[in-house]
Amino acid sequence: MIRYLSCLALAGLISLPMPVAAGERDRGIDDRPGVGQPLRFRDALGGAFQPTELVIVIPGGAVRAPLPEAALHARSEDRVDLSDTPLVGGLFQETLNPDDASAGTAIGPVYRRGDRLIVDAGGTSPEVQASPVVLTSNLPRLGAVSYTVGPLEYRKGGGVLRTDSDPIGTAYLLDGRFVIAAEGGSPAWPSVESLFNGIFD
Repeated sequence: MIRYLSCLALAGLISLPMPVAAGERDRGIDDRPGVGQPLRFRDALGGAFQPTELVIVIPGGAVRAPLPEAALHARSEDRVDLSDTPLVGGLFQETLNPDDASAGTAIGPVYRRGDRLIVDAGGTSPEVQASPVVLTSNLPRLGAVSYTVGPLEYRKGGGVLRTDSDPIGTAYLLDGRFVIAAEGGSPAWPSVESLFNGIFD
């Protein structure tokens, strides 16, 4: 019984969001994402920008929707995923970092044009437009973060937007969500070993 409780306590410690690096521990809880956290998405240069609109390119044109300035649900994903752990997995939520998103069905590449995120959805069905939207990125200071935006109000408009740059991410359908995952970067804690090294160094 004692061994079981010790394992449970250790699992709880591991699942807590941790700061990105030992040198940034003194920044405090304000650096962690939370309610009202401004949306951020990783750009091609390794920094981050605040997207203001989502455009989905579909056959014959495009649909677009404004993105909110802040997410009601922003969450650090720099946690070890314990959701599949026997006995205690039900106590923990699954992580949703860019690598986790790739378990879904790929919809198409994501591009940036100004402050717009443009998804080239090819011949995708309207199911994508009906799904709640989640953005997930490995950000320079916050590490892996997901922003649950929720369902959006799309309108037709503008035709197909030109994208002269390389993709900055990929969009997926995952468990009923339209997940837009950025490329680049890495979690602050890519393994349990690195997590403990960061804590005790």
